[in-house]
Amino acid sequence: MFEPFESNGQIDKKKVARNAAIAQLAKFIEKHLYNTDWTLLADMAGVGHILDAPRHERVRRAQGFGDPDYPSAISSFLQEVFDSDEQIGLFLIGEIVQQENPYDDPLTEDAKRALAQILSMFGSEGIEAVVPNFPPPVAKKLIEVVWIPDDFYEKLIDEINRAYAYQMPMSLSITIRKLLENLVIDILRKKYSTANLTLYYDPSRRRFNDFSVLLQNLDAKKGDFNYITPSLDKSFISDLNRYREIGNSGAHSIDTNLAVEQFTADKDKINYLVRLLLKVFQRL
Repeated sequence: MFEPFESNGQIDKKKVARNAAIAQLAKFIEKHLYNTDWTLLADMAGVGHILDAPRHERVRRAQGFGDPDYPSAISSFLQEVFDSDEQIGLFLIGEIVQQENPYDDPLTEDAKRALAQILSMFGSEGIEAVVPNFPPPVAKKLIEVVWIPDDFYEKLIDEINRAYAYQMPMSLSITIRKLLENLVIDILRKKYSTANLTLYYDPSRRRFNDFSVLLQNLDAKKGDFNYITPSLDKSFISDLNRYREIGNSGAHSIDTNLAVEQFTADKDKINYLVRLLLKVFQRL
């Protein structure tokens, strides 16, 4: 429950204003961004454990059933995220308003103006983190590649670089894992097509295989890629698995001990993994 008072009994005006902004944003989401992928975005921001808490089960249930308490459920969830960490809250809002969803209509000019007004309510000190398409500082990019397959990967790499620029280690671990996992899926899918569907897809569950299974299958088939590069070997796959585990920690552990400096130190290694996977994908 929202408590508007500080410990000295005074009204916390900043918190009142922030929650008013959240309430307005929740109504905007209901009207224009209804099909927001809450699970994906919460995991990216490292707050999946908050969304999964029973007190916030109405976010996805109300969304799924079209219930009228959808905006209030969103407000309650976002308020708790902000209470936990304001910067993570701002990052999450930025991802919500920038996430493209094929099930929602593109924002009209009037809607964009209304959104800009709502975002301004969060305060000028945090607005750069929530304004749509705000670019990360060039000097703070983590992933730097020459060739990108399509818009999906371009946006995913932008998300990684935003998380790096805004010092969001949990989000960074999850999005790096997502990038590596999707590249492995696309490599296996492009190489083997539907003839060996189970290498990357589980028909019984109607979903792609878990990342751990994908890596086992890539390891078993690594010889098939020697004509492109001999570097796709056991050591390379072991490095991929390390970032799978780091990403899992960021998504599922509340007390995970991650720091942006860890990714800065690993920047060359991360770029090597991404570039080699892109090279294999491009040359198939």
